[in-house]
Amino acid sequence: MKLRFFALMTILLLAMTACSDLSLPSSPSSSASPTATVPANVIQFTVPAYTVSLPPGRKVPGTQLEYVGQDRDAYMVKINGTETTKRRGDSFIWNGVLARGVFAKYNLRLTTAVLGELPVAGMVDLMILNPELQQAELPNDLSNYLTFNNVVVGHSVNVGETIPGTTAVYEGMVDQQGTQMAQITGANSFSTLATGDSVVWNGKVRENVYVRYTLRVATISADTLRLVGTASLWIDPRTQQ
Repeated sequence: MKLRFFALMTILLLAMTACSDLSLPSSPSSSASPTATVPANVIQFTVPAYTVSLPPGRKVPGTQLEYVGQDRDAYMVKINGTETTKRRGDSFIWNGVLARGVFAKYNLRLTTAVLGELPVAGMVDLMILNPELQQAELPNDLSNYLTFNNVVVGHSVNVGETIPGTTAVYEGMVDQQGTQMAQITGANSFSTLATGDSVVWNGKVRENVYVRYTLRVATISADTLRLVGTASLWIDPRTQQ
């Protein structure tokens, strides 16, 4: 069902960008790998455990999901401006445009209010259209950006291929004093890595989206490099159109 949803949204987004760069009706809005079901000009990230605590009158950052207040064992919330009653464990779902070229689906659940704040948690799927990957340092001030941490990443990369979502390339395996090492170009960390070593890449996915990958070398072979780790994303919501 999820794959069908994203396939449909991708077709819609691509059709709309034939005239402009993602001009879906804007909605106010808040580790991670491209998959075979997503076209080459779309990168998909999945945040498996997104959490935020909402005081009354506060929205989930970047969305139209708002906590109004508590009424005995129930919670009054607004979704796209429409007020409704929810209880612990109920769904809290929103789909929309976070920023230019960025579409999101929040599939959250309400938990139990503590000291006046309502914690919500769940999964967030992000689609970034027409990525323009380039290595870059993160801005010094990210306070106005929507932040998504602990995006789970896992990739198998063949020799000569780019690590998905980056500009780093696996150049192949070399033997150094009996130890198999992977040669990687275009990363922020060391270029020759043993199993267990870290690979860091900072850059832009688009002009308004920054990413930091913190990966580890899982396995090395003459043909394939396996990487696992996490990513963090920062999205500028001030670029709606």
